[in-house]
Amino acid sequence: MKNNIGVLLPVSALPGGQGIGDFGYDCYQYLDWLSKHHYRYWQILPLNPLGEGNSPYMSICSKAIDIRYISLEIIYKEDGLLDELPEYRKGATKVNYQAVYNFKIKWLKKAFIAYSKTGMDGLKKFKTKNPWVSEYATYLVFKKINKNKCWNEWDEKYINYFDSHNNPPKSLIKQIDFICFMQYMAFKQWKHVMAYDKAKRIKIIADMPFYVGFDSADCWLHRDQFEIDENYNPTLVAGVPPDYFSEEGQLWGQPIYNFKKMKENNYRVEKDSIGAKDVPSSAYYGVQTLRAAENFHITGLNMHPEIINSLAYIKKAAAITNCEVGLLNKKIGKAIVQACDEILEGKFRE
Repeated sequence: MKNNIGVLLPVSALPGGQGIGDFGYDCYQYLDWLSKHHYRYWQILPLNPLGEGNSPYMSICSKAIDIRYISLEIIYKEDGLLDELPEYRKGATKVNYQAVYNFKIKWLKKAFIAYSKTGMDGLKKFKTKNPWVSEYATYLVFKKINKNKCWNEWDEKYINYFDSHNNPPKSLIKQIDFICFMQYMAFKQWKHVMAYDKAKRIKIIADMPFYVGFDSADCWLHRDQFEIDENYNPTLVAGVPPDYFSEEGQLWGQPIYNFKKMKENNYRVEKDSIGAKDVPSSAYYGVQTLRAAENFHITGLNMHPEIINSLAYIKKAAAITNCEVGLLNKKIGKAIVQACDEILEGKFRE
């Protein structure tokens, strides 16, 4: 397979039987075509839920996937959650995003009703591993209750709900679970696409927006991380000065991050199977080590230097080997080796 040859193609531009390209069988056929013609890369556009102007660059959530990309055909044929396979604008050359959304929501509700009759074990595990999904679903339900207004125009009890609650309202759990179910199916299908992509030795080049829209779950939940005032209005928004493309410049409108606040927090967010956690930005260790330190009394006890050195040698050797065989990113491997060398030099002995 030749190096550095690929195709830029949004998922939405794939053929589809429901008015838009999605994670269905046409996606797999496209990967077969790429492999057959010796392409190595598939570059896509953001998969985030569309925001204002049907733009993924004004997304309503940085972590979720737009439900329009869910394949009803796979839900029908593989999951068995639909009694028939609906078609909608098959072969259309343009995407009517609102119409496609309304169509898929209708059939995804039917699939959810069928899924609700099972133990829903997959969904429960997905929610446990991804705490953000319940918060995102709560945002969408609250937005609907508040007549689809931007979150800063909601009733105060909805704006500050999670300041005094740890979980979504029980009275809205069915609506919230439906939204979580759609994210579960979207991630499940995309995961299968990526596995097939890897088997075909094709790499996906993703596109991640730098900003989210102001009317987003991110801004609602993490107002202190953005340039937003006490009245919940953005004080600084994104754009570009006049250039070749526009003599007047461009006003994008997304709220700017509060980098000063982020710096004060002095942490990085890491995730494991339990969820996200704040880890000190200067720490060599990760989220699992932090959890161990918080939950096991043995953590913090003095160990003989020879034992520590032995573990450092093993960790260093494993990092070097995994880099050589291509199982570990070289940048990460280099950082591990550096940390091990510092341990062997006695830098952290106190």
